[in-house]
Amino acid sequence: MTNELHPQIIVISGLPGAGKSTISALLARRLGRTAHLEADVLQRLIVAGAEHPTLEGTTPEAKVQLELRLRHACLLAKSFVSAGFFAIIDDIIHGQRFTELASELEGVPYTFVMLHRDYEELRSTWLAMGSPFVDAWKWVSEEIDHETPRIGLWIDNSTLTEEATVSKIMEYLESR
Repeated sequence: MTNELHPQIIVISGLPGAGKSTISALLARRLGRTAHLEADVLQRLIVAGAEHPTLEGTTPEAKVQLELRLRHACLLAKSFVSAGFFAIIDDIIHGQRFTELASELEGVPYTFVMLHRDYEELRSTWLAMGSPFVDAWKWVSEEIDHETPRIGLWIDNSTLTEEATVSKIMEYLESR
């Protein structure tokens, strides 16, 4: 762990396939005492009545559950930091969800990192995987590009190795 860094909340965002979970796990190992809070894991805690966004859109109940998982990720992150751990929240944060994140972490310092990959490149990956959601993420990409504040560190990691991406994040954290 780098001695200059103090436990803090780090939010890693990006489209599906941008590398959020992989980068978060590698960063956690580099930082030392770190909790990696994957929003998808929190969502899976709802074992009955779970609703997820679908190809047709996000139902009001799915929206409530997305807000709930973000709230719990932030609560857990604050708890881990108060106990002396770094906390990495790994979730798709864009547009209004960024406003929700900022509200949940109001008064708490955090670092926001967007893994900003080219939509068409990711779409090709999703096609190769046979994902049914190939065309479902365009609106999220557009929200990231046009409605998400450009705060924190935005990285196009499409040509970077995972280690190089983590090194860029570490450099950013150490420069603050």
